[in-house]
Amino acid sequence: RYWRLTALESFDGRQWRQKRQYTDADELGAVNGDELVQEFTIASLGSIWMPSALTPTGVRSSVRVRFNAELASLIRARGDLFTGLSYTVSSRPPVITPDVLNATSSSSPPADDYTALPDDFPGELRDLAAQITSGASDDYARSLALQNYFRDNFTYEVNVPRGHSDRAMESFIRAKQGYCEQFAGTFAALGRAVGLATRVAVGFTPGDLDDAGVYHVRGKHAHAWPEVWFDGIGWVPFEPTPGRGDGSTTIFTGVQAQQDGGVLTGPADSATPGQSDNG
Repeated sequence: RYWRLTALESFDGRQWRQKRQYTDADELGAVNGDELVQEFTIASLGSIWMPSALTPTGVRSSVRVRFNAELASLIRARGDLFTGLSYTVSSRPPVITPDVLNATSSSSPPADDYTALPDDFPGELRDLAAQITSGASDDYARSLALQNYFRDNFTYEVNVPRGHSDRAMESFIRAKQGYCEQFAGTFAALGRAVGLATRVAVGFTPGDLDDAGVYHVRGKHAHAWPEVWFDGIGWVPFEPTPGRGDGSTTIFTGVQAQQDGGVLTGPADSATPGQSDNG
């Protein structure tokens, strides 16, 4: 299961941004032991966003936490996360099957900006989106068509020009290689071009599991993926990046659990907490 930081909902043709506001996490209440409970310890993460599994329902922390329900995202209220910070989250993972997705659509997202594209979004990209999804009869099929177009025809490569703009998308499409943020952002934009409500989620793949049952999540596990809104269900993740896969979504994406990383091989692979003045 992926560890999620937050989602980016606004695209201006240059980059994906987040514009939503956060409130105190009191609405989440206490950690619920009947749900998926996660215990986190931060070794090094320069971020205000607190990793969790989708969808948080409770949090317990020594620091003040803020929450945005629409984004299903937690942040530290004041300052970045710091070395040694521990907190506990309970989450209620969505129950999603292909039959459920087939029976609904992506027509009524929480806000209009989830379907918005700049007026000057390239016609070539709109045409490509229409071409990729031309044989799809519903929004679930359109989402799968986009996902599989990238997985079947592109390769993962970090040594490419950086960027998430519509022009960078055109270069990415021509080269047929790129990194996860380009796969996620391009999927989300092309999805909007054919009427899907989309956003870009950022976080981490599961990490390396040790013999004690602890996942060690490092910088190499950082990841981005698209989410599509389905009426009556909420936000549903898809995985267009080759070599990556959230095992909890296999039933409806068809993508097996995969991640760049491997297993712990020695002491140097274990994160060691250092000094921090942010506590």
